[in-house]
Amino acid sequence: MRYSSALGLLALLALPAQAAPSAYDVGFVSQFAEACTTARTSHADNKAAVEAAGWVTVADNAHPELGSIIGFSNQAAVDIRANNGEFESAVYQKPIGEVMHYLIVSDALIGYGPARENILGCYLYNFDSATQPDPEAVTVLTGVKPTAYQVDQDVASWQWNAPQKFAGVMDIYLTYVPEESQYRTQYGFSGVVLQLNTAVPNPTAIPGTEGAGG
Repeated sequence: MRYSSALGLLALLALPAQAAPSAYDVGFVSQFAEACTTARTSHADNKAAVEAAGWVTVADNAHPELGSIIGFSNQAAVDIRANNGEFESAVYQKPIGEVMHYLIVSDALIGYGPARENILGCYLYNFDSATQPDPEAVTVLTGVKPTAYQVDQDVASWQWNAPQKFAGVMDIYLTYVPEESQYRTQYGFSGVVLQLNTAVPNPTAIPGTEGAGG
């Protein structure tokens, strides 16, 4: 037993040390943390936090892939409004290092039966990235390992489901879509996105149901 235990320990010691996240990955996640994790109470508060972090508003079509993503959002907004919901978003840009990055904050008011909630989204994009990111920087931010992941030639994606460190956050995703990915059209972009969605209960009644049950 002692001999086998010693061999096991030596095997562990022989494993190569895992490289730390790159300076870019750490900086990318730091920018996300500052802009996306400090408010999460309302769309107005989220926009204020983003602007306080140095992001500036930009046109929806400031980048072709940004325009594609906004196009998807606009389609989703039509469906949300058709089901007694509301949707709004704001688009920002800011250089991180020498590369321009884009950030979208969104607010989808949706209802499940009599209950309604605002789903507050925050999405940080680098459309120029051609390198798979290191999820360890997000693990450090959340304090937990990913709950699910998929890594192959077409996509690399990690999910942190309902991290306890951030109350109300439904999930955090880090996703890399290579230029040649078969999913590029489906996602609407290539590059990297780090995103979170926060659920905030909304006390307003669905239009037309005011006073129902009273």
